[in-house]
Amino acid sequence: MHALETGVGGGPVEVALTERASHAIELARTMAGDGVRDIVVLGGDGTIGEVVAGLVREDGSGMVDGSVRLALVHQGTGGDLVRGLGIPTDEPAAVAVALGGATRTIDVGVARYSVPGTDARVIRGFATCANVGMAHDVVTRVTGRLKRLGRRSAFTVATLACLARNHQRWAHVTTAEGIDEEIALTDLVVSNNRFMGGGMLVAPDALLDDGQFDLVMIGAARRSHLLRVFPRIYAGGHVHDGAVRIERTRHVEIDTASGRAPEGVVLDGEPLGQTPASFTVIPAALQVRVPAAIARV
Repeated sequence: MHALETGVGGGPVEVALTERASHAIELARTMAGDGVRDIVVLGGDGTIGEVVAGLVREDGSGMVDGSVRLALVHQGTGGDLVRGLGIPTDEPAAVAVALGGATRTIDVGVARYSVPGTDARVIRGFATCANVGMAHDVVTRVTGRLKRLGRRSAFTVATLACLARNHQRWAHVTTAEGIDEEIALTDLVVSNNRFMGGGMLVAPDALLDDGQFDLVMIGAARRSHLLRVFPRIYAGGHVHDGAVRIERTRHVEIDTASGRAPEGVVLDGEPLGQTPASFTVIPAALQVRVPAAIARV
């Protein structure tokens, strides 16, 4: 990491370490407010997601400063945003991109969700995806010893365990494009990126810069059926199954069907709240350093 000491963009380097959950949100918001224009994030998808959240205005109306450039050096479990952007997971190569990569402008999502046990609503930005449903159970399992299995294995083991115990969920889904339906779900993925869960190609056609989410609705089905379909998700083959439906939207609202318990909400792989929730795209919101040879993916 000594190469970073020369400074991204030729400026001086200041190191800030996170000390608690959501601390990266505070740090990023302060840096942007203080005029910092290049931020390098060393961490996993959760830390990257917090930094992106910190660069979004507290009311969710846009970015604190659209001129801020983000560079990503992945150190974590999932690695889904760097995978979607084509940034190397090898540390020296990622540092080289941070110091001399090209700039790509991507969309950012804004979530509004409820806090369990209160009437409070939280507004928070996200980079990769949001989930409502079973994914909340999955990411809660990906801790401790399971994380030591590695990026893909940890999420695979946790997902299989949750599928084996899965139950049908009902949610009311409303989009800006006219969907207004009560749907039986296993999980709903609001995808800005193609990948989630340590390399699952959940939304093969999603683009980080098209101003829309790919809304992946994995419907309720027999556990045996879902267990058969799941392995296909790593190559995107699950999209051909009848239980999977994909729509595009710039804004979606999700609430639990009347009389049913709220469903958990996950942002960038972190379990954070519950329904009712809504998700909106901020188009062309964030500049990110990527390899110069990488085209739009």
